[in-house]
Amino acid sequence: MATKELTKEQLAQQMNICGWVCAFADLIGGIIRSFIGLFIPVEFFICLYDKKCVKDYMGISIPLGYCLITPLYLYQRAERLKESKTKFIISLIIFILGILGILFSFMTMQ
Repeated sequence: MATKELTKEQLAQQMNICGWVCAFADLIGGIIRSFIGLFIPVEFFICLYDKKCVKDYMGISIPLGYCLITPLYLYQRAERLKESKTKFIISLIIFILGILGILFSFMTMQ
């Protein structure tokens, strides 16, 4: 049984989609946690999947530790794949807004 090889355009599109899902991983994780009520490291698993795709399709390895902080992972991804840092910037803004939201909620509890 032969597997279908991806064309360069399909590969680029798939890698781009994975990158954008990573960029919004903090938002996706926050939404899932708000509905479930449990802490599940969704962001880590999204970055881990993208790391696997980058390794499988591009042959570029990104260390596992970078998956712990999504903006840091996306910065390393952009550097190694020689992409623009747009995904990193959007992820960093979402990350900072999330931290500010947590701090604001703690301040209103007191």
